[in-house]
Amino acid sequence: MKCILFLLLTAAAASAADIDFATGQAARLFIGQPQATRQDPGASERLLGGVSGLAFANDTLFVADSNPVSSTPQNNRVLIFRNVSGGLPKPTDELLYTQRCPICVGQANTVLGQPDFEKTEWGRSQSAMRKPTAVASDGNVVAVADTDNNRVLIWLSIPGGNNQPADIVLGQQDFTTGIPARPPNRRSMRGPQGVWIHSGKLFVADTGNSRILIWNSFPTQNGQEPDLVLGHPDFNTGTPELLDQVAARADNLLNPVSVTYDGQRLYVADLGYNRVLIWNSLPASNGQPADVVIGQPDMTSAIANYSYRFENEKAVGVLCAPVSQDEDGNDIYPARCNATLSFPRFALADPVRNLLFIADGGNDRVLVFKGIPTENGQAADHVIGQLAGGINQASDAADSMRTPMSLAWDGTNLYVSDTFNRRINVYSMGEHNIPYTGVRNAASFEIYAVGQVGLGGTVKEGDSVTITIMDEEYTYEFTADDTADSVVAALVDLINAGDGDPYVFATPNFSTSTVVLTSRAPGSDGNQVRYSAQASENAEVIAQAIGATLSGGQDAAKIAPGALVSIVGDNLADSVAAA
Repeated sequence: MKCILFLLLTAAAASAADIDFATGQAARLFIGQPQATRQDPGASERLLGGVSGLAFANDTLFVADSNPVSSTPQNNRVLIFRNVSGGLPKPTDELLYTQRCPICVGQANTVLGQPDFEKTEWGRSQSAMRKPTAVASDGNVVAVADTDNNRVLIWLSIPGGNNQPADIVLGQQDFTTGIPARPPNRRSMRGPQGVWIHSGKLFVADTGNSRILIWNSFPTQNGQEPDLVLGHPDFNTGTPELLDQVAARADNLLNPVSVTYDGQRLYVADLGYNRVLIWNSLPASNGQPADVVIGQPDMTSAIANYSYRFENEKAVGVLCAPVSQDEDGNDIYPARCNATLSFPRFALADPVRNLLFIADGGNDRVLVFKGIPTENGQAADHVIGQLAGGINQASDAADSMRTPMSLAWDGTNLYVSDTFNRRINVYSMGEHNIPYTGVRNAASFEIYAVGQVGLGGTVKEGDSVTITIMDEEYTYEFTADDTADSVVAALVDLINAGDGDPYVFATPNFSTSTVVLTSRAPGSDGNQVRYSAQASENAEVIAQAIGATLSGGQDAAKIAPGALVSIVGDNLADSVAAA
């Protein structure tokens, strides 16, 4: 098995001109769990809980080990991992099997908010925290969004000891107060979930007050007032109580959860309006409107996964292209695609490489844009955490994630807080010599999703059974001569008639009186096919679908231990064997 893992690692090596991310790629490393698919609860220097906020600076990874989405455990602490480049294997390094999982790495050096690595109690003091969910650093100072204490804590140097007290508090008058003001004012905060530091400036996503606060020079005293507010026209305006009456605009926000700045553009994950907003330059006035929106077609839309809408009882595309047509020639749209967002949590740009990453929490994925978007509703180039833009299959697999909350980037590695899997996933750009489907079960190169409809009871003339596949219904009415076998055969013939159903083909299993449905699409794509079965009213026959969707479609990342594996790809060896 060692040779296979090493081959996969070197296939992703950052050594070729076509180095890139790839849709569906698996994580290269994991931080926070002893094995890649473990979700052990607890707290130590190696074990994470429901992790959320991330930051990277000066070869140091900062981790907020709590979250606002009720993933447990809430460890109420911030961890500092120093010398990351020396502690994590590089993409070209050979894996050493000194432990069971050589890609499960990372040991924190310092903990903030707790006296040691095992404690997890919450508090409110100069050192204690209650649900810290974001952290930021420029390599010189550290800021933490102490969410449930309604404040931001600042350390004016990188802490070197456990439980080191903070130097400055913002949002409150002192370190023992934690009550939010209502209505808000220039000094108050309510449940902040985002914080960012850049070029001596401090940015805070004051989530509960639906606003972004900006300090143009770094704060030096408790309760220091910000210079600018976004999302409202002034510092004393709060979010209306009736949120359903608040329409999205270019100059307002609804529960923003992160803010980042790349030296030119400002990015805000506007959770409540299911969008990411971009200001093409640093705002200079209160309430300044954003320039570009991602996840929505315009500044006034706010629907999660706005793939299509209905006009005159027909679906009309908004952000996604149709994937097929129904029998009447009407377009069928996917539930999501590379352009949609659902409760986005974080946006992070690399202006040097012209990359933008978005943690799309509600879709359990990270979107990668090769080029900073300049148009509303622009689609991402790659999707990490899912096999394609139209799929959402959250799991603990190496190529999957559950509710990514935050991102960090060191120029080589993308760190993703995989909150409900209690880990940090590390992804690296590489030359993808092995395609996503290049590692296969040697016994069956393509593993297709399947479903079954079982028949029972008594076959009686006049009764009927309907099998529905996606939105297409196949109904067979029984005749006097029918038996269980002939009903199964008739249903199979209906589904396969002509060009056949576009999603499945049917086969009979007469020994169990079952119609077997097999996806036409290989791999995990077939797991999205819905199906059901129903007998007619008062029928004596029983029709039972085994599941709501087809299942069992497999991909390269889900081959069981001990399976015989075939590897298919290009340039997998340094030389060609002589004839």
